[in-house]
Amino acid sequence: MRVEMTRTIPSAPGQGGAAPQHTFQVVRDKYAWDESEIGAGLVPGKGTSTPSMETVNGRLLQLWILPYGVIKAALAAGDKTSISTENGATVLTFPLSGRLPA
Repeated sequence: MRVEMTRTIPSAPGQGGAAPQHTFQVVRDKYAWDESEIGAGLVPGKGTSTPSMETVNGRLLQLWILPYGVIKAALAAGDKTSISTENGATVLTFPLSGRLPA
């Protein structure tokens, strides 16, 4: 998964306006890294890629809670997935596997 994000962090009073920060956060299997541009480090001289291993679980969780990730994880859980109704809402329950067990 690659998340491209632009954010502005307010500066302290009297410091002037804050410049936007543009980031590319990437996760794949058990690896996470930040890129200065899409595909950084794949072509010599094109951007920089910085390991960010402490963010692996958080980024994987972000991936699995997106709509397509929820369906994929529920299918992967097989017969451990259950569907119920609570207060008129349909509830899908399943365990996460791999690096994010419940």
